[in-house]
Amino acid sequence: PNDLICPNQDIVRIGNLCDMAHVRKLDVSFNPLHDMMGLDQLPQLRDISAYCCKLASLDFLEGTPRVERLVVHQNKLRELPPFLCKLSKLKELRCDKNRITSIKHIQGCVALRILDLSWNNLSSIDGIAGLQKLEELRLSNNSLTSLKPLKGLPSLVELDVIANQL
Repeated sequence: PNDLICPNQDIVRIGNLCDMAHVRKLDVSFNPLHDMMGLDQLPQLRDISAYCCKLASLDFLEGTPRVERLVVHQNKLRELPPFLCKLSKLKELRCDKNRITSIKHIQGCVALRILDLSWNNLSSIDGIAGLQKLEELRLSNNSLTSLKPLKGLPSLVELDVIANQL
């Protein structure tokens, strides 16, 4: 099968996945994972769901340049990593309900169409203006005081900014 779906299985680490090189979709949600190193063994991986885990970092993404969809809401993330800008095929990123304070490394995600950063600790969205294909943006429940960077988003059709300091 092309999908590896194993939510709520008490998985604490990713092991050897060499025999699963064909996997395109991975779902490890609701597992007590602190990191997901080893995903570089999945060259066909396009879709990752790891919500309600214990992830404090997205370092595992460095070896997954073809990922198109990433759902990591309700984890312990504080930042988006510098190499995130190398994920040029990423179309959907859901990082809501984390502790993210900055999105400065997001500008390289040129294919991004859906971005959810609601329920984080953002006070600024500087760096978002380069996302020319972004259609849906969720920023509710942050500490934003300005929406000026949104001027650089020509494709934006859906915006949620409720519960901010605007």
